[in-house]
Amino acid sequence: MFKNKLPLLCVTLAVGGCLLGGLEAAQAQGATEEIPEQIYDMRGDDGILENFRPTGVSFLGADRVLVCDGSDQRLHIFDTQGRRFKRLNVPIILPNPDYAGMAQLSQDNYLVIGSHYHINNYARFLNNRSVMHLYTLRGEIVTGESATKDYDPIVALRKTGFWGDYAQRHMRVDGIATAPEANKLYIALSQPLEEDGSVLIYEGNLEEIMACDKRAKLSQHNYGIYPRVDEITEQPYQITDICHVPERGLLILMASVKHGGYTFGSNQLWFKPDDSEEAYLLAEDIAPGNFGSGIAVRANDSGSYNIVITFDNDTGKTSTPARMMLLENINF
Repeated sequence: MFKNKLPLLCVTLAVGGCLLGGLEAAQAQGATEEIPEQIYDMRGDDGILENFRPTGVSFLGADRVLVCDGSDQRLHIFDTQGRRFKRLNVPIILPNPDYAGMAQLSQDNYLVIGSHYHINNYARFLNNRSVMHLYTLRGEIVTGESATKDYDPIVALRKTGFWGDYAQRHMRVDGIATAPEANKLYIALSQPLEEDGSVLIYEGNLEEIMACDKRAKLSQHNYGIYPRVDEITEQPYQITDICHVPERGLLILMASVKHGGYTFGSNQLWFKPDDSEEAYLLAEDIAPGNFGSGIAVRANDSGSYNIVITFDNDTGKTSTPARMMLLENINF
């Protein structure tokens, strides 16, 4: 069951894919209504995609999304029903950068960030993963300048104390978001947590970071989010992606996985308004049994929003397909 925490949240789910339960929407009068909750297996011309790990997503248009792959340096174009239309060739091939998040910077320009993480913190592997690449699309083609420059704010990240050869607690980046109208860039960590057990999200000056200014700084925030324990996995939720709703605030996706990585819990969605330092729980119990990994939002002319969530179910390990959910006409 997908439980919405706002008093008024109107949701329509596209039809197709695998039926995974129901959606419980709270109405203004306090009544509830169950709507079928559906989710799409992510697939290509030959069926379910194997060894595919969607870790970030951005809207390309009303019914197209761009997805980055954590298992390979590839970008993919899907429709919003989980069908892959094109796998994009990149101009430069790097050792696996372990892409962990994606954000739209401007029209046709997308930032993709690496995880900055290796379990043993080996510098040899950190260098591959500690990247932030700019991809530019011309229609459905990646330009030759894409991914040729690293915009990673290395100096600012070293100052957090969680990144680099000698860090005692190892940083893992799992989300990136931009707010160009406010000149802000956000970086979300799945680990470590703050000393008080709250999440860590960093905020920086977008122009300074894109100019590779060594003086760029990152301010630390937790937005009052203290991860709860998921009933299925008996493990705390962790941040898996973020996206910014223009002129509104930050959407924060959280998921849970059992030790060993074979059992996934449900997912949560939090919202942090731009004019507040406190986030609140927007929805929970989203798509149990799937590991939410990417989130994107697109405004409709009506003032509502469409939201896409991708699920990285580690197909090669669990045999469970990567999946995609589309929420249409959301008001919050």
